[in-house]
Amino acid sequence: MSLIKRLGRTLALTDEDKTIIQTDIRISNIKRILYITAGTVCVNIFILFHFVYNVDTVTPVAIKWRRSIVLMHCILLIVDASLLGVAIYVNRAKKFYGVLSGFLIMAVFALLPLWGAAATILDQMVTPSIAAFFINCAACSMALLIRPVLSFSFYILAYIVFYAGIAVTQLDASALLSNRVNGFGSIALCFGLSIWLWRNNMIRYRQARLIKEQHKNIQDNYEQLLVFSDELKAANETKDRFFSIIAHDLRGPVTSTLALAQLINLQSPPDNNDEQHKLMQLLQNSLSNAAKLLENLLVWSKSQTNSIAFNPVFLNVHDLVESNFELLNLAASEKNIVVQCKIDNGLEIYADREMMNTIIRNLLSNALKFTGNNGEIIVTGIIAATEGQPGKTVQVSVQDNGIGMPAPVKDNLFKTGTRVLAEGTKKESGTGLGLILCKEFVQKHGGSIWAENVPTGGSCFTFALPLVANNNINAVSG
Repeated sequence: MSLIKRLGRTLALTDEDKTIIQTDIRISNIKRILYITAGTVCVNIFILFHFVYNVDTVTPVAIKWRRSIVLMHCILLIVDASLLGVAIYVNRAKKFYGVLSGFLIMAVFALLPLWGAAATILDQMVTPSIAAFFINCAACSMALLIRPVLSFSFYILAYIVFYAGIAVTQLDASALLSNRVNGFGSIALCFGLSIWLWRNNMIRYRQARLIKEQHKNIQDNYEQLLVFSDELKAANETKDRFFSIIAHDLRGPVTSTLALAQLINLQSPPDNNDEQHKLMQLLQNSLSNAAKLLENLLVWSKSQTNSIAFNPVFLNVHDLVESNFELLNLAASEKNIVVQCKIDNGLEIYADREMMNTIIRNLLSNALKFTGNNGEIIVTGIIAATEGQPGKTVQVSVQDNGIGMPAPVKDNLFKTGTRVLAEGTKKESGTGLGLILCKEFVQKHGGSIWAENVPTGGSCFTFALPLVANNNINAVSG
């Protein structure tokens, strides 16, 4: 009894396991019973026809054995046909969870070993073989999935019938002892096989259910992601349209107001009202920063919606720098900053003109902001190898002798998720959006951009674009 209790504790099912049995395993057993009962009906009919025409024989014992076999299979044919009818009804009606389906499974599992025991008992009249008992027990353990505790009970019942019955028909004591031992070995082997199949199928059903649940969760998550993706896409489109509209609508008034402030500031003598002149100077700087921000915001919104056309052509780098410096000449003259363009006139890059103007203008504007009065900005261009890029590149550097960059600012210059706040030498403000635009446009050309502090003071921003065949390989910095 201790073995049975230990097996019961080891094989005890949780509520989750019972649910599995009530669903997948029970359905599987009913479908298997359809084939088992149909097969046993055919076997019964075959044996009946075979034995009916061969009942007469030379010995009375053989005649008795054959007639007993015929009688047994007549009874089994009725029982198996009835079970087949019940199995067909349960399967068609889909009544897999009722009492009838449970009774059907138990009946078939009990019938097969008992059938084997009865056939073996009758066979002892003419042969000591117990093949029928072993075959039926093995077929039962392999064909049906049933809890080990119940299968143990059915195997023990069949063995008791086998143990007692063969003593009536097997008169040879040695053969009787051998058959009882072999019969016990048969049910032990079949019971072990039943436990192994039960455990393996339980694991398989659990894994299948887990995979099904995970697949459902993945499908649900995927559908949610699709919804979130659509919502995010709509939100981004709304945001981009909003930025574009705001930047476009505000650019005109701000630019006009900036021009008016510059005009008033130029026409107002400084010594007339020094305080008023300072206020006008602050107003002009504030409007200038707002205009730059709106310009960058408008360009950035276009870049996010892929509204900016990318039309690369061969461009003269020296001319690009000079044309952009002319736009910033007023800001440089206010601080008395000298800008030198030390780029060979033959140096060319293959790039989009508008994007290059945005990059160079932002880098020059950034250098002017952080360079003090009487400072110096040097723009150079060389052809050299760049780390992380194949082949040679055209490197354009904008170097100033201004205030430089603290390490936290330098590390976050080109990151969109981090806001870099740094004031210029005249308290000029900025958002870092211009440098983010520079990075996006450089990367669109397949290049790279970086910044570093100059040991003698100031900072240097460099961008590198791939060198193409028509570029002047011999061009170097001046």
